[in-house]
Amino acid sequence: MRKLLVLILAGLLLPQCGKKKKHFFHYEQVNLPAKVNRLTLPSIKGFSIKKENGINILKWYPIEEDRLIGYFVYRFIQGKFIRKNPINKNLIIKTIFYDKPKSKYQWCYIIRAVFQVEGQVTEGPSSRIICA
Repeated sequence: MRKLLVLILAGLLLPQCGKKKKHFFHYEQVNLPAKVNRLTLPSIKGFSIKKENGINILKWYPIEEDRLIGYFVYRFIQGKFIRKNPINKNLIIKTIFYDKPKSKYQWCYIIRAVFQVEGQVTEGPSSRIICA
């Protein structure tokens, strides 16, 4: 009986020598990019709009932050949803933006600062909404 038990154990253990252990659940280590909590990033302060000759002049205070790479401006009709894409195709570096909308709607604006955090480009929280 003892020899039989030794033979059974040897039969089970010897074929696995030098092989990678098999796990019941297959897993791989994946390095996912770190998620950035945009609410921890600085927001826009001092946002104001001045209207002159049909041009909306948007101004805000600069953000003093090393990770800041620019600003996006969003425009939408009052009472509607904020657009998914900003009205400026390229990031703005200055803290002033001139907008001359073609139609006579009541336009509203928000500004978002854009940051480079741990290799990821992410937008900070929205400024307050101002309508002109």
